[in-house]
Amino acid sequence: MDHISHSQITTWLMCQKRWEYNKVLEIKTIPTENLIIGSVYHQLLQANFIHKINTGEDFTDEEYQEEFAHLWKFKLEEEEDIKWVKMDANKARAVCLSIVSEYMYRVAEFVEPKEVEFEFERPIGDTKIIGRIDLIDKSGAVIDHKTSTRSYTQNDIDKDIQASAYAFGLGHPITYYNHIAIKKNKPEIQSLKTYRNEEDIIWWYRLASDVIAEMNTGIAVPNPTGWWCSPDYCDYWDICRADLAKKIF
Repeated sequence: MDHISHSQITTWLMCQKRWEYNKVLEIKTIPTENLIIGSVYHQLLQANFIHKINTGEDFTDEEYQEEFAHLWKFKLEEEEDIKWVKMDANKARAVCLSIVSEYMYRVAEFVEPKEVEFEFERPIGDTKIIGRIDLIDKSGAVIDHKTSTRSYTQNDIDKDIQASAYAFGLGHPITYYNHIAIKKNKPEIQSLKTYRNEEDIIWWYRLASDVIAEMNTGIAVPNPTGWWCSPDYCDYWDICRADLAKKIF
């Protein structure tokens, strides 16, 4: 393979078959409201912090609400179809705006951005590892923005291999923050902090090397033991079950 991203490695570790359907066979799925919310939320924060780098100021209330309306409208027009699972478009819009507002009111002023959507590329053998970091602040710390329906624990971020991938991509130890927007009736922004050192970078390098070697065999094995292997959480469920039955019988 010419290149691979950290998210592809994470997908492979979750379920190799899911990775194959998505990245090799390029079978597209219909996005749900959670993907739409997460995408618009990230784009709004990206726009705000680029504005802050250029002007020294966050968006005003009027500016971020105007930017949000534009991004939401464009996202819905961009997608040919959306699967509204647990909420309709109006409810999803309200949820997205609520977490954007919470971040802007509670967190944005304390963030001093140096780089936004910073892209990196480093080789492992003949394969390039590519990635994009949400934000690097003026102290050099990495900040990743997430949306979730539940709170994270310190153990979650300490075990997060995405932090190790970013340290590898930057080529040095890092301080890493997760800013998690929790989608509740009363939204919350959770901030968790961890570190990655040289040992973590070497560990991730070896993990990624082994995953790339497995991918290059052309064999992708499903993982039916995880919570994600169900018709509710995997868009490839019907295809996968049919393919496996076809091969056996």
